[in-house]
Amino acid sequence: MERAVALLTLVLLLVSLPTFASSSNSFAFNGSANSVAATQQISQGSGGPFSYSSFVGDAGDTFGNCIVGQLCTSSAVIVPISILPVDIPVVTSSGCLGSVCSALDVGVTGSLALIYNFSFMTPNLKDGTPFSFTVPLQVNGVVTALGPNGFLQKLWTVDFTAKGTATFIGFASSGAITFDEANFSYSGTATVVPEPTTLLLSGSGMVAVYWRSRRKFRG
Repeated sequence: MERAVALLTLVLLLVSLPTFASSSNSFAFNGSANSVAATQQISQGSGGPFSYSSFVGDAGDTFGNCIVGQLCTSSAVIVPISILPVDIPVVTSSGCLGSVCSALDVGVTGSLALIYNFSFMTPNLKDGTPFSFTVPLQVNGVVTALGPNGFLQKLWTVDFTAKGTATFIGFASSGAITFDEANFSYSGTATVVPEPTTLLLSGSGMVAVYWRSRRKFRG
């Protein structure tokens, strides 16, 4: 009887493990990003116990251009934002989740998907005339903190989804509008993704509880 009760305890604990794995710690998140042609890509965000920043000292020469008298669409203006590990002096990045921070000389890695749509007739402007516009934005991102061993030591991962605005800045030149800067601002929800190591430790803890229960029934 005692052995059966202890075994039942272990089964219940193991059944609860997938629930733990799928459960998550979520919190409000605010972020921003900026890209300037041939100069930089910057992104940062924070919310709850989470914060990160990333700087890449490079970007495309331009992000696209639209021809006067033709439709200017989102497919013509592509602005990538990279989140990369530290590579001094070109790349710096860092992140913290509570008291657990990325290694100073390694940083964080991740991706930032910026989703926006627009379509308008490109105006005819005098060369050098500045031009900008703002549209709704959706963001899907992921940031992973790396330890001293780089990709072999992932400390934590946070996913986030957000909505906000995207502002594109350019200028008229030779019958077109060339875009060379973009600013993004957004807010949403960030979610901590359990790492395999965390799940393993949790499973080990459950087994320990089982053995304590077994010993208790024996006693």
